[in-house]
Amino acid sequence: MAIVRVIMLEGRSTEIKARVIKGITEVMNREVDPDPSHVRVVIEEVKPENYGVAGRYIGQPAD
Repeated sequence: MAIVRVIMLEGRSTEIKARVIKGITEVMNREVDPDPSHVRVVIEEVKPENYGVAGRYIGQPAD
């Protein structure tokens, strides 16, 4: 069994999340385990103010 954890910024539609889950499952089936029931995908959504790049949270105005 494989568990894949995806962390991304919140706000994507359920349709996009479904495509992500499907795509990751297909890759894992091809590369790791041919049985799709052995693949779990967990999507964790992060608020932009809780995610930082280059010393600033996403959306933080420049000085």
